[in-house]
Amino acid sequence: MRNSFLITAFLIISLLLQACEKKDEIAGFDMEYFSECNGSQVIDSAFIANKLIGTWKWEKFYSEKSGIKNADKNVEVTFSPNSTFSVMENGQLLVEGTTALSKDSYGAYGFDVNIHCVYLYGRIYICDNLALFNLSYIDGGDHLFKRIQNHPKAL
Repeated sequence: MRNSFLITAFLIISLLLQACEKKDEIAGFDMEYFSECNGSQVIDSAFIANKLIGTWKWEKFYSEKSGIKNADKNVEVTFSPNSTFSVMENGQLLVEGTTALSKDSYGAYGFDVNIHCVYLYGRIYICDNLALFNLSYIDGGDHLFKRIQNHPKAL
């Protein structure tokens, strides 16, 4: 009886510790954090465009199906003040082009669908040095980027 109590206690503690680890891991995709951060700022297309200027490194991916995963490729996106962008994947140019922001019916901004780059689809949320391209609201995946360099002409 004592052994079954110890085993049960061990299992409960193990499950609680795993739950805490997952909660901390999910913090990078905390939509409440991004919503509150964006809600405390005046967001328009000029604000988003200016905040994106610089170079960003892909850190994590999230989808309902696969959960949270660390980036499995070295992806860097550079946004320039003249509305151009380039995406480097493992040191190779993946795509480059011109950005065009559009607003959805909920007031969130994203790039026009003409940008053919899986990393940049979805609503754009920017807080501090993090940018989230959020597509999980329609069963897609979210890509979390961290700023690694500001552009000298960014305001």
